[in-house]
Amino acid sequence: MNRRTIAVLLALIVVCLGILMALSSPERVTTSQSESLKPLPDTKPSESTLPPPPRGEGIAPAPPSASDYTNNLQQILQIDNPAQRDLQLAQLLQRWVATDPSGALRDAPGIAPVEMHDQITRQVIAEWVLQDPENAARHALNLSDPPAKSRVTEQVFTKIAETKPDQAVKLLQNHPVQPALIENLIHQWALVDLNSAYQWAEAQSPGQLKDELLQRVAFVWAQRNPPESAQFVVDHISPGPTQTEAAVMVIHQWALKDSAAATTWANQFPQSMLRERVLDEISGVAQSAQAGPANTIPPAASTP
Repeated sequence: MNRRTIAVLLALIVVCLGILMALSSPERVTTSQSESLKPLPDTKPSESTLPPPPRGEGIAPAPPSASDYTNNLQQILQIDNPAQRDLQLAQLLQRWVATDPSGALRDAPGIAPVEMHDQITRQVIAEWVLQDPENAARHALNLSDPPAKSRVTEQVFTKIAETKPDQAVKLLQNHPVQPALIENLIHQWALVDLNSAYQWAEAQSPGQLKDELLQRVAFVWAQRNPPESAQFVVDHISPGPTQTEAAVMVIHQWALKDSAAATTWANQFPQSMLRERVLDEISGVAQSAQAGPANTIPPAASTP
């Protein structure tokens, strides 16, 4: 063998030995295997890559503004069909009061024609009293304009008294108002709960207002039991004009049912202005009862 042949053989042997060593090594990893063993990237997107939420989704809509309500009211007032207009008006005022009752009371009437001002004012007040009577009462009593305060206070408390006269009286008792208003409220209370109304009126401080309140209680009582009411007037109302007027009202109711018994009761008093007024009232009731049919106006003759 020549030297060249020997060199080639040695080179082949070295190559073969290298291949054998590589095949037997435990650390051998192919490129494809290495790539397959690479850890998978984190598939959770970062917050910065999250798409924005759809518009409006998950976000509470903004409540209607005052201009939204006024615009809707103007549109409703243009409806020709009265029934449909009134229905939509009631629905709108209900929503408006739920979100901004003082704004509804301030703005709604002025948008409507003059002839509808009072109607819409009363609708707003009725809805406000239905939803939150105490807040409605507080708003009315805190109005700074005297005419508006007087008007709104009367409407608010009269509306409360339709269902809860006791609440209306108690909400009003610590505020200076027209005496006639609280007298009307105690009258409404007595109509539904005479005993409670009497107890509240009797607990008030002595004075003209207390006598006026007791007079209203006596009037309601007289429609149920005139004799007891008449004695109540004598025993609980201070002598004076208010007691006299209360006695006249009670005797009138009594005389309509039993004029003789009313006369007997009146005659037990000594001569006084009260006795004279009461006997005059009994006499007037008797005369009206006798003259009633004769004083009726006959119907107009029909045209032939």
